[in-house]
Amino acid sequence: MRVCIKCINDAAVATDGQERLQNPFGLKMSRTSKRNVANGRNAVFLVDRHALMRRAAAHWINSSSGLKVCGMAGGVAGAFRAVKRLRPDIVVSEIMRPHDLGFIRELHRRHPGLPILVFSMQDAAVYAARAREVGASGYLMKDVGGEQLVHGIRAMLSRRKGHSIRPARTRRPAE
Repeated sequence: MRVCIKCINDAAVATDGQERLQNPFGLKMSRTSKRNVANGRNAVFLVDRHALMRRAAAHWINSSSGLKVCGMAGGVAGAFRAVKRLRPDIVVSEIMRPHDLGFIRELHRRHPGLPILVFSMQDAAVYAARAREVGASGYLMKDVGGEQLVHGIRAMLSRRKGHSIRPARTRRPAE
């Protein structure tokens, strides 16, 4: 059974059916199992409020060997439903405000073995430790770029004990 994902009103909606649906960004997304045995790709689920960021991150991930975006959500409610249904290998989620850490905490509570990589524009010096305390497996700032995002996802999937992704840099004071 193939499950295709469409993003509607910033929520992930799974649609069962024979036809191949595409999301509004032209990215084909499907799930055949937790790990797609046919092509050996790990399923990545993206959570970001900004459609452009979801699309850019999905492009980098889908262009990398061994990884495939299985779904995405622009909000918390859609993310919880889709993660439960799609059973991805990893979730990549942004945090923009302190209460977004509650989403990470709850996602970790519901899926304790699921790696969560926080990909945020918030200063790592402030939020990285907080994110890890509530259940995130790693933290990257969005300014690191697509290659480092893919590297971070692979590092989280390898589940190397003690491996920590160093934030590329913290924000410098305005001059």
